[in-house]
Amino acid sequence: MRQFWVSIVILAGMIFLLGINSRHLTETTESLTDHLVQASEAANQGDWSKAEKLSQTVRDGWRTQMPYLRLVQSHASINEIAILLDEAMARLNSQDLGEYTATNARILRNLEALCDLERLSVENLF
Repeated sequence: MRQFWVSIVILAGMIFLLGINSRHLTETTESLTDHLVQASEAANQGDWSKAEKLSQTVRDGWRTQMPYLRLVQSHASINEIAILLDEAMARLNSQDLGEYTATNARILRNLEALCDLERLSVENLF
């Protein structure tokens, strides 16, 4: 009977840690997503300097989170987002609105997919 309770405690601890990780990832990506949407809007309005500042904030925020994310996520998806952020900065330098907004849309989709994989649900638990 004691082994049963030990395994229940371990399972509850793992679910608790998954919840904490999911919430942290959601909060992080929501902040980055908000800045990225604002950057796209600024570029649409022709304010390239504001778009660059916001995009740089997103890229710096992502790089700050990368060591943690490497512990809990697939390296391929983390690196893909980092590459897309670098690509978005290059699109800003050329002031190519279509390519910049397309790159931002891909970043947003990848961030959403990352959160969906970590969302605490029955499918993700089992």
